[in-house]
Amino acid sequence: MLDLFPFFFKNPLSDISPAIKLIYLNQTNEFTGLFSGNNIHQKLSYAFWAMTLPAVPLGISLAFRKHTKKRQAWLFITFISIAYIFLSALMYRMIAYAMLCALIPISYGISHFYIFIKNNTGRSYYRFVRTCFILICCYAFVAPNMLFSSKDQGYLVYDKKFLSQICQYLNNDQLLKNTPKRILTSIYLGPLLLCKTHHEVIGTPSHRNTSGILDTYHFMNAKKQDDAHMIVQQRGIQVIIIGRPECGICDYFIDISNNAEESDNIFHHQLWKGNIPAWLQAYPTPKSLEGKIKVFKVKE
Repeated sequence: MLDLFPFFFKNPLSDISPAIKLIYLNQTNEFTGLFSGNNIHQKLSYAFWAMTLPAVPLGISLAFRKHTKKRQAWLFITFISIAYIFLSALMYRMIAYAMLCALIPISYGISHFYIFIKNNTGRSYYRFVRTCFILICCYAFVAPNMLFSSKDQGYLVYDKKFLSQICQYLNNDQLLKNTPKRILTSIYLGPLLLCKTHHEVIGTPSHRNTSGILDTYHFMNAKKQDDAHMIVQQRGIQVIIIGRPECGICDYFIDISNNAEESDNIFHHQLWKGNIPAWLQAYPTPKSLEGKIKVFKVKE
């Protein structure tokens, strides 16, 4: 097996650059877990586990019932559920698999409980009890997401109005609408601009686009203007779009050195403060985007 499939026994991310893991994947929600230092969905994960953990004792009880003919199947499902519940503690991406496994014994238990209600409830109350039971079962799986989902207010990448406005701006502006430009901006805006405009982008939120992520990161976090200028020249960048740091389109541009003083001096923050190098020219933005983004044209 090892000779035929050398990556079979390795981590799914084993062939990814360590730098990409550090500056991108470690900041991506689905690759974080309960034990991650930057965990932001801990309450949500508790809610999901509360929906999956009952499958373990339920699966065991179903496996060891008297006269059961599917003991091995129930034990296998219980083992797989435990495995994915454990993996979901390490990586949120696995929560979906844990829930799918848990649905089998939970659905089986719910169906039997429904039959119990039907056989032990009087006719006058049966419809009311049945309706309440169905509603509880339905909303029990939706309520955790409603109660514990993260609040993304102020994050521009979740603001549909902002995303529509920036696309309209790039498609209708006199400088930008006639000739496709190569744009460097947040990797999270990359796919939208590729789809909705005729422009090119450098970075996209895909770990396969290693060079785009690293060049975007090193540009935004450059300590010297010359380092940022070198990336611009190498990649043929014509337009640069940055966002207000706290608005969430550049939230992955972290300083991995954890030095707060140096972090304030990174190139992205210097541009936002108005410290513009000679090889860049500030370009006006419409009032609807003022205070949210800044656009710079690279001088030829």
